[in-house]
Amino acid sequence: MFRDITSNLGLKITALLIAVAIWLYVSQSQGPEVTKSFIVPVQTRNLPENIANTTTLPNVTVTLRGSKILLEKIREENINAYVDFLDKKQGKDQVFVKVDFPQTVRLVDIDPNVVSVDLQKLQEKELPIVVTYYGQAPAGITLGEAQTDPKRLIIYGPSQGLSNIKEVHVKVNRALVKEGSNRFSMSYDLVDNNGKPVKKSTLEEMKIRPKFDTISVEIKSSSKQDIKTVGVIANTTGTLPTDRVITEIDWAPKSITISGPYATISKIESIYTEPYNLNGILSTTSVMVPLSIPPDVSADASEVRVTIKIEPLSRKKLNLYVDVKPTDKQYEVIDRIIEVTFQGPSSIIATLTTASATIDVSGLPQGEQNVKVQISGLPDGITVLQTPTVKVKII
Repeated sequence: MFRDITSNLGLKITALLIAVAIWLYVSQSQGPEVTKSFIVPVQTRNLPENIANTTTLPNVTVTLRGSKILLEKIREENINAYVDFLDKKQGKDQVFVKVDFPQTVRLVDIDPNVVSVDLQKLQEKELPIVVTYYGQAPAGITLGEAQTDPKRLIIYGPSQGLSNIKEVHVKVNRALVKEGSNRFSMSYDLVDNNGKPVKKSTLEEMKIRPKFDTISVEIKSSSKQDIKTVGVIANTTGTLPTDRVITEIDWAPKSITISGPYATISKIESIYTEPYNLNGILSTTSVMVPLSIPPDVSADASEVRVTIKIEPLSRKKLNLYVDVKPTDKQYEVIDRIIEVTFQGPSSIIATLTTASATIDVSGLPQGEQNVKVQISGLPDGITVLQTPTVKVKII
């Protein structure tokens, strides 16, 4: 036996020395062995889609041992703690926590290494959808009944959690509704038996999930009809020949009754006629002119009679005496009788016999000046072809 031990003694001593050398090299290069703890969440694996764990899994403390250098490179995200639900049945149970970790180190401890679980089969529940409103609808818009797609919302979860959920609430802003068909894709709230919305975080804790993330809401709206009496205004375009003038434009009726959507009618104060072209007209004319009525508005008249009185332009010359203001100033008017040419409709020019001619000498310096004469007291439609001047000497 001693011979067996001592045989090849040199080789054995050499091998021992090599092993010690390798150990010393590894110890010096990788550092001494230490332990380090990591706090990581517990995940689930192999949980069937129709099963939910209704308990909240805790964080666990995972303790690893290995060289200091290697442990310093490990982070929490490099460690996966989990419970495996393969072949687990419904109900409460105690399940061992398993850990995946880098194989360059050793697992020392998992605390806790067993967690409580409660596996329940997921069920479904249909919830009624209630559409509520906020905000103010546009003026004159009447909202119809809201239709939702889906008609009812299906949610999945453990039976105990489902029993606490009563209905679905969707809030629609009336201000966004326009006339006609409106479709909105809306978020919603799941409401409990006390009428309070359930927070998303609470739903996650209860393991409840809905079938759809949004609900489509369709609202058909219409405009409220209104009736209103508005004035009519004659509208013309073009120009008369230079020797003709309009003395009067009249039309009938002066007002009409319109009806239509409230939003449209409320903005209308008057209805204009279609433009009537005056080009080439030489004498008084009376025509039926269509009204310019908006397409969604009805009226009790579609046209009005427009009468346009036209006369030739005539001229007349009058000699006028020039009055001076103020009268307390020393002055001398070289010629106080002036000739003025007037223009206007023939019927009015024929009646024109006089007018007022005045000059204002206030503020004028001494000496002679040409001062414009102010003509006043003229009938409507009469104009002065050229403003006359007189020579005034301030003393």
